Amino acid sequence: MTEKGKKRAPTNRTITLTKPEQQSYRSSLIQISEPAALQEIIDRTVCQDVFEVVDWLPDCSVDLLFADPPYNLSKSFNNHSFTQLSLLEYEQWLVSWLGKLVRVLKPTASIYICGDWRF
Repeated sequence: MTEKGKKRAPTNRTITLTKPEQQSYRSSLIQISEPAALQEIIDRTVCQDVFEVVDWLPDCSVDLLFADPPYNLSKSFNNHSFTQLSLLEYEQWLVSWLGKLVRVLKPTASIYICGDWRF
């Protein structure tokens, strides 16, 4: 069961963290509001909108990029409304931020991007 009482699908492998685990992981989260030196962000997790942070990250400093962009659906989520774009517009939007991230990725970096079956 999920926290909201919904039964999970049999193949769902979502990990549920305990409160102490949540607090432990939350303590390593940071947000930056100015150019950051590598020493300030090493072994930390930047949890922030990519449009706010990409220009402040040092070159070749990111080992893992995990992105969960809107799935190009018309939907309201967390007080934000999203309107589905044409495939070309959605591709251009993805490139607008993915292209900026190349500079900050290490040559050995891994990238995970969440998406639906169409993307």
